[in-house]
Amino acid sequence: MDFKSFIKNRKLSDKDKQSEQEIKEKIKKFEGKSKSDIMSELVAAVEKGKRDGTLNAAELENFYNRAAPMLNEDQRKKMRDIIEKLK
Repeated sequence: MDFKSFIKNRKLSDKDKQSEQEIKEKIKKFEGKSKSDIMSELVAAVEKGKRDGTLNAAELENFYNRAAPMLNEDQRKKMRDIIEKLK
């Protein structure tokens, strides 16, 4: 079995389902916003998280790993680029 099939057919725990739903809700908040608006909000949130100690490189990676399966290849590449810039 390839990785893509594994991800598609895996059984999610209740915690994973909750995390996936939370991510989908957060992503939905950005629908209809410009790329510039999204980047401004993202940078502000990351800076705030770094200042108050609630966000670090490991947290960014964790977010990427949880969100990536819900994105297409182009979106994953863009997200990876953004995360690298934010680190």
